[in-house]
Amino acid sequence: ATAVLDALGDGASFATSAFGGGTPTYLTASELERLCDIAGRFPGFGAVPLGVETSPATATTDRLTVLAERGTTRISIGVQSFLDEEARAAVRPQKRAEVEAALDRIRAVGFPSLNIDLIYGIDGQTPTTWMHSLNAALAWRPEEIYLYPLYVRPLTGLARREHDWDDQRLTLYRIGRDHLLSEGYEQVSMRMFRLPGVTANGTEYCCQTDGMVGLGCGARSY
Repeated sequence: ATAVLDALGDGASFATSAFGGGTPTYLTASELERLCDIAGRFPGFGAVPLGVETSPATATTDRLTVLAERGTTRISIGVQSFLDEEARAAVRPQKRAEVEAALDRIRAVGFPSLNIDLIYGIDGQTPTTWMHSLNAALAWRPEEIYLYPLYVRPLTGLARREHDWDDQRLTLYRIGRDHLLSEGYEQVSMRMFRLPGVTANGTEYCCQTDGMVGLGCGARSY
């Protein structure tokens, strides 16, 4: 952090801040305090909006409380599917009960904006199971919902039948898009849907046009 601050020089200012991708809430509550202390050396941290990514297993009350007290304005949780078997197929070994308990804790601690990530194109997923996950997410009335496709890697079983699978993904995407629109959400981008009147709490970011200072392993600055 010291080297980065020295390189920035005087007069640096920031419009938004974020912890993640990955899952920063793997850190303990005390480690998150230390992370916030390090970030607090940068001008405006604690005053500008802060988005944090989390997971069902790591969204514990002590961690969430630290994040809320340190100015987090947006929590994003990677649910992917509310069906246990689909979550396993998407390599997310979590139970529906864990997911619901985590969402309950997030709402109880209180953040201006909650985002739920869902994935379409999971092996074995059908329009019926996809609608089940969409409705389960909507029950929490999240301020934002992201719909992500399951990405295909070369030389995998899915890649070998990619044509048919692409048709399935497109069908599921259209179902999800139409359902969220019918439930009153606005489409902001291909993936992002937001309740009308809800702002991004300043955590929107466009890597094509905005500058970024990245800290940590694998972080990028540009």
